[in-house]
Amino acid sequence: MQILEIVIAVLSLLATAYIGLIGYRLTKTFSAKTEKLSHQSLFHQLFRDFNSRYGQVNSFLIQLENHSQNPDYTLENLKADFNLYDKINDYLNICAEEYYWYKEGRLDDKVWTSWQIGMNIWYNKLPILRELWQQEISREGYKSYYLEEGENLFTPFVWVSN
Repeated sequence: MQILEIVIAVLSLLATAYIGLIGYRLTKTFSAKTEKLSHQSLFHQLFRDFNSRYGQVNSFLIQLENHSQNPDYTLENLKADFNLYDKINDYLNICAEEYYWYKEGRLDDKVWTSWQIGMNIWYNKLPILRELWQQEISREGYKSYYLEEGENLFTPFVWVSN
């Protein structure tokens, strides 16, 4: 009778361990799926928000581009136009936030690459934007854009003609 009790106790212990492993596996699977859905939801929210906010400043970038056709237009002219200056700063903040969320792993590489290309097109097209950006990040100003020393949101390049 004692052997039967031992067998029953061992089987009971094995059944409990097996049920525990199943519970652990289900919890782990559910947690991973929940985390993935949460990540996708946040990504979707960020994606819509950034595209919407960019849509609100795009016309101001075009306006700055038009002003930049005038060789006499300077950074001081931009700063004197409070509304345009404010919108161009909004654009820089959007760029910084996109970079921040990319570094946090919340933005897909393809999306970040696409946005970064667009950012660099404007940056390289508008000398006043470059001048403003350099002024913004000087004297530890880069920290207000979530950057570490030596990091930059933009990649300057030289236009090459064939």
